[in-house]
Amino acid sequence: MAHIHFEDWAEFILTSLPYTPKSVLDLACGTGTLLGEFLEIPEKVGLDRSEEMIRVGKTKFPFIEFTLNDLRKFNLNRKFDLITCTHDSINYLNDMYELEDHFRSVYKHLEINGYYFFDISSEFNLEKNFNNKTFKEKHGEFSLIWKNFYDPLKRKIISTLEFERIENEEKKKFLETHVQKFFSNTEILTVAKKSGLELVKIGSDYKNWSNKNNSSLINYLFIKN
Repeated sequence: MAHIHFEDWAEFILTSLPYTPKSVLDLACGTGTLLGEFLEIPEKVGLDRSEEMIRVGKTKFPFIEFTLNDLRKFNLNRKFDLITCTHDSINYLNDMYELEDHFRSVYKHLEINGYYFFDISSEFNLEKNFNNKTFKEKHGEFSLIWKNFYDPLKRKIISTLEFERIENEEKKKFLETHVQKFFSNTEILTVAKKSGLELVKIGSDYKNWSNKNNSSLINYLFIKN
């Protein structure tokens, strides 16, 4: 994640709103790095389904409230001025049913005139930058081989990550498989409208509010009227 400038992301999000929110809920928050950049928002809540991410987040940001939950369906019995979901987390939803569940949950947790900001990885990004590509990384005692294949018919990318760690001079390996799906603009707008959210604007790569064909991350901003 070293290439992500979360400070710039936070600034792009907040300057896109007509007011400074008093509360924010970040879905698939990881360890809370983006939330930590929302300095002007007093009430910050991070939601993630990884216990380990939340454990680390609580250590890094004791002033942030974390909750263990799933972005597909969640119920916190409270509402927020702003909800965010970044770094292609939406692509981890498997199908339209999960996308609909997600938008219904978001709508239920937004205040009137509250905003929902999220991004998705574009099909251009999945095909050009990841399809049939292998990445190799080494971080201290860990090494990683990351292989990717994009299926244009299913609009899904399958990523296999093979980790290797040297422990007591012995190599230990473990494998993860990630599946992400591309949702078209039409699908997103249809589901969002069905949930009750209204589109404000579409942008590209946290840089500007114009939908470019060669963007890697497509940005969306919706409002609950």
